[in-house]
Parts: sequence; structure tokens; C-alpha cells
Amino acid sequence: MNRSLSVSLALLAALSLATSVMAQPPASTAALDGRTFEVARTPWGDPDLQGTYTSDDSLRVPANRPEEFGDRRFLNQEEYNARVLQLSDRAATFEIEFEAEDARVGTGPPSHWSEFAEEASRQTSLVIDPPDGRIPLLTPYGESRPRLGEFEPESPGSHLA
Repeated sequence: MNRSLSVSLALLAALSLATSVMAQPPASTAALDGRTFEVARTPWGDPDLQGTYTSDDSLRVPANRPEEFGDRRFLNQEEYNARVLQLSDRAATFEIEFEAEDARVGTGPPSHWSEFAEEASRQTSLVIDPPDGRIPLLTPYGESRPRLGEFEPESPGSHLA
């Protein structure tokens, strides 16, 4: 009896999932303020994911541009040389096999387990738009929304009422 009930519930769940998936609009279009957006596709029909992506050399480049760089998207030669020196110093620490007897050591994973850029990037930040290279502040509506961890309803679903 339990087995047939479990099978029936599983079939019901699968049927309801299939029905909700079939009711979804096609993935290739989406409505944006009354306009439709067509997803770019490759000649063979897959979504076209061409674009500009960061590389390993962008590791350790801050997302938000430090204020000291103002609107500059790239480091000047002196700043770039300092970044190159910082990377070479870090690479040299990976070559050390043993620590000195009086050295302070941590209990975390070895530093060479972390990812570091192999070549220095000239970018001052990953954010390039807006021109100041900083993620804009939230709108008043965004400020009014609960933050992660702040919203704890009294009972499940009570926030939907």
C-alpha cells in the first residue's frame, strides 16, 4: 500500500512538473516593456555566448575601482610596475619549501592553493561602466528591500499574504 502511494505521488509530481514546463514561453524570447528580445544563436542553434570575459590575469583586480584612480580605467606605468613586482614577490614565496623556525605560520591551506594572476593586468577595476568604475548605490526601492538574512517570516509563506 505504501509503495503504490509513493509511486502515485511521484507520478503526480512528474506530471505537474511537465505541465508547468510546457506552459513556459520559449526560451528564445522574453518580453521587455512590450518589446521582445531574441536570444542570439550560433549557426547550429545553440545560444551564442560570445563576449568579453575576464582572464586569469584579472585575478586580484578589484571589482570596484579604488577612489585613488578616479576615472582612469588603466594603471600608469609606475603603478603597473608596482603590480608586476607584487606578483613576482608572491610567486617567489611559492618557491619556499620550508619556513624559518621562528616564522609565524597559519593553519589554513598552503598559499599556493589559491589562484593568482600569472601576468599583471593594467585594469584598475573589473567594473568599467559607469565611468567611475564603481557599482552604483542602490535605488530607494532597493534600499527598502530586505537584505539577505534580515527577513525571517513568522511562518512559512506568511510573507506572501
